[in-house]
Order: sequence, then C-alpha cells, then structure tokens
Amino acid sequence: MLTLILCASALAGWEDPKPARRPTVQPSATQPVARPSVVEIRCRSQALVRGVDVRLHDVAEVIADDPMLVQRLSELSFGRRPTRGFNRVLPQTGVRAQLAAEGLPPDQVRLTGASETVVQSVHASVQPSELIEIAEPILRAAIELEPERDIEFELNTKLLVLEVPPGRRSFDLRGRLRGNALQASSAIVEVAVVVDGEEYKVVHLPYRLRRYGKALVVLEPVRRETPLNAQLLEQRRMELSPGAQTLHVAEFDAVRGSVAARDLRRGQVLQLADLAAPAVIRPKDPVMVVLARGRVQVTTKGLALGSAAVGERVDVVTAAGKVLQGIARGASLVTIGSQGSRQPVAAVATAGRVNDSEPRGSEVRK
Repeated sequence: MLTLILCASALAGWEDPKPARRPTVQPSATQPVARPSVVEIRCRSQALVRGVDVRLHDVAEVIADDPMLVQRLSELSFGRRPTRGFNRVLPQTGVRAQLAAEGLPPDQVRLTGASETVVQSVHASVQPSELIEIAEPILRAAIELEPERDIEFELNTKLLVLEVPPGRRSFDLRGRLRGNALQASSAIVEVAVVVDGEEYKVVHLPYRLRRYGKALVVLEPVRRETPLNAQLLEQRRMELSPGAQTLHVAEFDAVRGSVAARDLRRGQVLQLADLAAPAVIRPKDPVMVVLARGRVQVTTKGLALGSAAVGERVDVVTAAGKVLQGIARGASLVTIGSQGSRQPVAAVATAGRVNDSEPRGSEVRK
C-alpha cells in the first residue's frame, strides 16, 4: 500500500518538458478583413493660390491616418492657377474625379465642406528696376572679359511691370547672358522668374552696345604722298563700327615713316589702307631695268612712268620706246620677270641692246 502511494505522488509531480502545441485558428470566410482608413477631404469655399498651379491643399484640408498619403494627396495638382482678375470654380465632383485617377476608390474618400471652391490667385509685382538690377551686373562682368573694355550699353526696349506668383515657399530672380558672350553691337540678358525652385517666366532684356577706342583723325586736308606726322593727325576717343577695331590706326607709331596713300579729308578717321610706304621711284626718274629670264639677266636704262615704293609695280619706258612693267626694288632699280613685259620677250632683249655706247659685256650676264 505504501508503495502505491509513493508511485502516485511521483506521477503527480512529473511534467512533460514539451508543451502541447496549440491548434492554429484559421479565419473563416465570414470573418471581416481590416479595410484601409477613409480619407476625409474638407473642401473650402474660397482659396487663394500663391503657387504656379492649384494644389489640393490650397482648396481643401486632407485628413487621414497615413502621413505619407496625406502628403501625396496634398500635392495633387488641378492645373494652372487663374490669371489676374479672374477666378476659377472647382466643384467637389472635380476633386473626386482627380482622386479616383490617383487610385483612390470612391468608398475610401469622404468629401465634406463646401460643394464648390472659388479659386483666386495671389500676385506679386516685379518692377522694371528689379530686372535691370539683375541684368546690368551680368553685362558689366561680360564686358570686363572683352579685349577692348571701352564699351557703353543701353537698354533697347521698354520694360513693363511683371505680375507673377509669389510662390508657396520661395521667389527669386536669376539672370544669365544669352550665348555666354557679347555680340559685336548687341547683347541679350535673360532674367528668369523662379517660383518654388522652378522657372515660371523668362524676360529677355536686349541691350545695344557701343564700342569706343582710340583713333587717329585727320586735322586738315592731306594730299597723296604727303608724309604723315603729329601735326596732321590727332588721337581721339571715338565710337567704332563693328570690325573697325582692326582697320583703323590708333597710335602715332603706326604712321611713322609713312605717307598718305590717297587724298585725305578733314575729320576722316585714318585707316590702315590710307597708309603707304614712301616712294623710292617717281615719274621721269631715270632707272636701271633688269630683265631676268632663267639664269640670264639683261640690263638697260629707262625712265619711270609713275611712282612706286619698294615692292610696288611701276611702268618704265626704255630708250627704244618699249613700255615694261616691273617691281621697284630700291631707288632707281626696277626688276622685270619673264612675265612682266608688255612686249614679247625677244623685243625686250633687243631693247636692252639699243644703247651702243655701253659695253655689251655689262648688259648680259650668265
């Protein structure tokens, strides 16, 4: 009897180390599933829009348990804002249709508040002086990069007051030079109106450029072949036409030792084409004419028919009356190539032997 009592006590104090597995409860088909929370849209009767377009948070208050959903729906756009002096009516049906396009089923949206919202715009005025304050520093910086910095500019249009949205977060004016370079006589600065980080409008400011530089001006009429000096010329600051910077004469050093290539009038801006080297041969000057044909040279005497500086062409007449065209090589020296004669080469060679008073050995060399 005592043994049976001890065995029963031991069995009562022993526990299974593995607890019994609880059965998994499967939801039945009739058990309701948790549905997403309903989004409430409280429409306002009036709305003032500061941005470029109409957003849902401008016309209504979005209420939902999911903050990310609230943020996404609040930024939902309903198109451009109305222009100045006009308004726009946004009905609840338009809001519901836009929410459905975003993937929200009708049973998840509850619209409350006004049945329609009257939308108006808030405008900010940009004065012409504000646009100019942005444009001119950009233009001056571009002029500083030019080789010739003596440039004046003036606005080539009339600016009007600009009506723009002030923006929900920020409003700014930013300028840039079109093409990042100045043209010969013009430049355009573009001023962008940036609303909430995006360009709303770009205003073009065209400028006329006047380029100035030093130039030598003729003080009194000057005849052709007159030596040029400081008594006949004056250095002035003048407006130069596009491209004239490389054609006019600006310094007195450039005319030293030069003569007028043509007649010059009073007040004329001296050009590079107006300069010429002094003539070394003048009309009726006796010259030595050298005719070269291959390795043979024929020399004779003649008279110059015109003026020529070194390197210029000149006509000469020989003792035989033949007219030849050559190149002035120095004082009283003219050379003629095989193509420089106005007569056949044989006639030129004959003309070189007309003067029998000179030794023939000095006329022909090999």
